[in-house]
Amino acid sequence: MPNQNQLRAFNPETWIPFEINQDSEVSITIYDISGTPVRTIRVGYVEAGSYISQSRAIYWEGKTDTGGRISSGIYFYTLRMDTSICTRKMIVLK
Repeated sequence: MPNQNQLRAFNPETWIPFEINQDSEVSITIYDISGTPVRTIRVGYVEAGSYISQSRAIYWEGKTDTGGRISSGIYFYTLRMDTSICTRKMIVLK
């Protein structure tokens, strides 16, 4: 399950911590407020455990799949694992 992202104020980069209870393929998709996907990050195969610290959490540099910078606003991220899908909201401030 994902935890709340760790947003750095005035900087669009963020770390998205999560915990899983079994080994799994993991990916995350970030959507804008209208539901349009802006970025997909394929994390790959991850062993069961806690990925809470910045060195282990999913890092998003605040860019779209095409490399463009995102605007300030409300976004949603969906974390997909083999056995579950979970969505959370985040606010990006620049």
